[in-house]
Amino acid sequence: GDEYAPARADFCAEAVLRMCRGDWGDVCQEDADANDLSLRSGARLMGVYPLNEADLADARGDTVVWIFVEAGHDICTIIFPSEY
Repeated sequence: GDEYAPARADFCAEAVLRMCRGDWGDVCQEDADANDLSLRSGARLMGVYPLNEADLADARGDTVVWIFVEAGHDICTIIFPSEY
């Protein structure tokens, strides 16, 4: 099994909570502004959250997790760059 999966799952859950609070993580200012507008318009949201050292302990080399909330805000996708 993947001994680090629980730590990554906890990290992703915290990242989703951050996104729900309007913390977009490490997106550029243009994307942050677009997210702020999307809260009112219902357009797509994007968050980028850097993994800490404990969460990096896998062979994939991922350093961030991406979170996308589709237009309408009813579908959320959490993805590591190696899965894209």
